[in-house]
Amino acid sequence: MARNWKKMSKEDENKKRQETIDKAIETMNKGEMRILIGSTPKLGAGTNIQERMIAIHHVDVPWRASDIEQQNGRAFRQGNMYNEIYEFRYVTKKSFDAYSWQMVETKSSYVTQLLEGTGDTREFEEDTQNSFSYAEVKAIASGNPIIKEKFEIDNEVKRLETMRRSWQKKKLQAQDDVALLPDRIETEKKYRTILAKECEYFKDEIEANNLRDTEHFTFYDVKGNEYHDLKEAWDAIQECTKGYKLHDFKENKFVGRFMKADILIGLGLAGEGIVIKMKTPLRTINVDSVNPVGRVNFNRMYKRINDIRYSLNKTIETIQNYEGNLKIAKEMVNKPFELQDELTNARNRQKEINKILDTSGNENSKVVVEDDLEEEKSESSMEL
Repeated sequence: MARNWKKMSKEDENKKRQETIDKAIETMNKGEMRILIGSTPKLGAGTNIQERMIAIHHVDVPWRASDIEQQNGRAFRQGNMYNEIYEFRYVTKKSFDAYSWQMVETKSSYVTQLLEGTGDTREFEEDTQNSFSYAEVKAIASGNPIIKEKFEIDNEVKRLETMRRSWQKKKLQAQDDVALLPDRIETEKKYRTILAKECEYFKDEIEANNLRDTEHFTFYDVKGNEYHDLKEAWDAIQECTKGYKLHDFKENKFVGRFMKADILIGLGLAGEGIVIKMKTPLRTINVDSVNPVGRVNFNRMYKRINDIRYSLNKTIETIQNYEGNLKIAKEMVNKPFELQDELTNARNRQKEINKILDTSGNENSKVVVEDDLEEEKSESSMEL
């Protein structure tokens, strides 16, 4: 009998698959279906079957800790009608399960350290070398107790090596600090001296000038004329630079005095265009780009001078931090890795264990056979 077969499109296949999943979810929540078996991708996120879920059975060991969370999330969530839910995990003695759970534990500890901000390292790398040879897998299957020690010693070596890498990074940073910090401290001290002298130089001017009160605002133009009005003072500055082109400001133009500082207008060094500068007895300070509004420009000049005290305090704090860091760095440069002996012993033991496992392939095969014979003898004795 001939049949007409119609090939389903990809869209129809996906639609049918989703209908099947939706039907399974509905029947599970109604209690019409009591048991549902599936993989984590199939029954993971988005599978809301929690209403009557009373128990979860983890038949195998996943490779990621997040898979366990996804599996448990099918039941341990809002909407479940039970006060208690049972979780079962199955492992096989003398099998590869021990190593698999060890891998999950290691990955989980990395994630926990990253999220909680604990641990001694700022970097987490995937463990690509933590794999077993054929001989080691045979040893696991045989129930060799040295495998447990291998897990422990591998983790201990990894922990100590992580701490040693952290120590090495700190030591290299300390060496850089010992070489560079003295010059930085000297530079900051010179800057501190300048700021301290400027604070003293502008002390009376900061207290006397108040831009909100015209009686306490004073500006002198290039001819020595005195101004107490902000707009008139700025008009006088503009009169000094009237007709100037951009290239005319390659050399700073003196336009007056404000707060005992010479006011200059010139080109900025970083391409800002025309900027206002204030020349003190010790240096020339860049204020900001010229603004069309005179009050804005004078506010910026006043604030720049007024901030000198703040800059002085920050510089003093920076020097103290540099000096403290230099002291710590000098101690760190000569400080040995305190756990070096423990790391050396752990590495030696790790080599011994690996050598035992590498050379015991045939012996492990023999152990497996002997174990099987013993189990058969025990079963025969029980039958008799």
